[in-house]
Amino acid sequence: MTIRRFLPALLLATVLALPAAAAADLPSPLTLDDALARAETASPSIRQADASADAAAEEARAARGARWGHLDLVGTAARLNDDAILRPMSRQLFEEAGSLGLHGLPLDRNQRHWGAELEVPLWTGGTLSRRIRAADLGKVRARALAEGSRWQVRANVASLYGAVVSLDALAEALGRYGEALGATRRKLELMVREGKRPRVDLLKVEDEAAAVEGRRAEVRAHRARAAALLAALLGLEPGELPDLVPPGERETGALLALELPPRDELVDRALASSRTRAARAEAGRARELERAARGELLPKVVAKGTWIRNEAPSLSEPLDTWQVALAVKVPVFAGGSRWAKHRAARHRAEAARAGEERTRLEVIARVDEARSSVEAAGARVRAARARREAAEEAARIERLRYENGAGTIEDLLRAEARAAEARAAVVAARADLRTAVEALSAACETEFFPGAGAPETE
Repeated sequence: MTIRRFLPALLLATVLALPAAAAADLPSPLTLDDALARAETASPSIRQADASADAAAEEARAARGARWGHLDLVGTAARLNDDAILRPMSRQLFEEAGSLGLHGLPLDRNQRHWGAELEVPLWTGGTLSRRIRAADLGKVRARALAEGSRWQVRANVASLYGAVVSLDALAEALGRYGEALGATRRKLELMVREGKRPRVDLLKVEDEAAAVEGRRAEVRAHRARAAALLAALLGLEPGELPDLVPPGERETGALLALELPPRDELVDRALASSRTRAARAEAGRARELERAARGELLPKVVAKGTWIRNEAPSLSEPLDTWQVALAVKVPVFAGGSRWAKHRAARHRAEAARAGEERTRLEVIARVDEARSSVEAAGARVRAARARREAAEEAARIERLRYENGAGTIEDLLRAEARAAEARAAVVAARADLRTAVEALSAACETEFFPGAGAPETE
């Protein structure tokens, strides 16, 4: 009895612990490679694309099965206002009745009919075959989109990861700058009391400290938004996202030494990517649907077969009825709907062809943009390194000058602000470089950088 009493509570605790257990599987701190690996299996966007591809495959299977027709079981049970004949009159019924009169025919108010109906399309003006081809092309398109979503999710994860670590670095730099301002303010308070410095210097430091605190609050807000979007891509709640590891010097060095293929080869890879395959399949699908709509204007031939068993209290045993027919359906008038559907399908085919051309041009432009971004990001990394060294040295000199009475407080504050921004700019430039490489990989659907391996400790 005790186990049964506590079993619901135990099950509830297990269910509530599942999200925490999933988050506990993540390494902390989290590297970009770990985040990319998790996105492959846990991203809702990828799961949605895979489910859509599975649905398209089932739709293609259903379209192919339509060529075999359909077999249905039918059955009715009715009570009529008067006696009615159970099944169509036939010579056998008249012979069984023993005369040509109707008094011996099976008539009854309570009737039951059940049986099966079979209908097989023989010729549909090409509509059925075109719809089957369109469904197969829809399956190809959905699979290509599912494949492309994986690369797009990787690029989005890298971009958001880089944004979060850049904002973390900026927040840390602003924090250190704020601490330096606090130390400077304490020294200035003493110097102001001793009359060595004017009070206006203290007011300038306090104004700068307030501005820095405002910037830190803004950075924290942007960081929370980027972290929430990153957590959503990883299938996590915002509070479950662990700390992130910024890109290190070893990874940056490997990225700077990365040799990319020539531009023509990159374009060829991009033109063979899932995005262009999906656009090509969509154009083919729209073309087949246009031909299918044209086939709706043509006659159709179907074969039908029906077998019905008729039962009533007046019958000593059931009576069977069967029918085999060859039907020809000629479309004559439907309020102009068939022609309108054909024109709509033709316009959709034109739009799909234009979309295919647009996709081709966009893919080429995306490759050029990503390739230029990689080169620009590499240049920014080198420039950020040089800027950090120069800014830190300038800040050191300005502090010495100010402490010796040779410099002003404005020069010192500007130098320390530039040093803080330069340190954050190095981290941001490193993250931008990895993001640019991942964007190029997504455009060409080729992994140019296999990962940084074990995280670095700097």
